Amino acid sequence: MRIIVIDDSESIRDIFKMLLEIEGHEVLTANNGEEGIKMIGEKIGIDVVITDGQMPKKRGEEVTRYAKLNHPGLKVIFLTSDIELKGVALAAGADSFLLKKQGMVPSVMSVIERFVEEKKEVC
Repeated sequence: MRIIVIDDSESIRDIFKMLLEIEGHEVLTANNGEEGIKMIGEKIGIDVVITDGQMPKKRGEEVTRYAKLNHPGLKVIFLTSDIELKGVALAAGADSFLLKKQGMVPSVMSVIERFVEEKKEVC
């Protein structure tokens, strides 16, 4: 799958890029929401967006709304440390909402695996 990781934390981007590439995925990264939206618009074949909720230059819900409006088949994983953004994320169209906390990586990888299986069933 082709995945874009949008997060203002370089360490978060690097961790997910490394782990997802080990699993055989193609991974793009963006360091803010504005850059992420631009890349989603320009890149063909993105399957999954992993977006931070709180970033400069467009927040996660703006990224999510753009992705869902312009590319309805895209799956969006919304990551944040603020539980109060859950309603906002889901209202924007996020397919999954996960809290940024220690131990979150296996949860994200599990959601990605679910998306891979769903894609196989459709094809």
